[in-house]
Amino acid sequence: MAMGTFGALVEALGRCVDAGLLSGDPLSLATIFFSLSHGLTSLALMGWFGPPEQADAAWVVPSGRCSWPDAVRRRG
Repeated sequence: MAMGTFGALVEALGRCVDAGLLSGDPLSLATIFFSLSHGLTSLALMGWFGPPEQADAAWVVPSGRCSWPDAVRRRG
């Protein structure tokens, strides 16, 4: 596991918790988000979501407001 990336995710989720956007322990949330992203990536690479254009839809948050990569991208 890339601890630098995981640490950045824990920090980002901690900021979300502090801002009231999420509730819970940042480390637990990061473990869930990290597992979810790796699971979706594995399924997409195996073709479970169809061709690449169709597979992109798996990353869209149900609200349609942002995608998973956009939601966790570090802001500098």
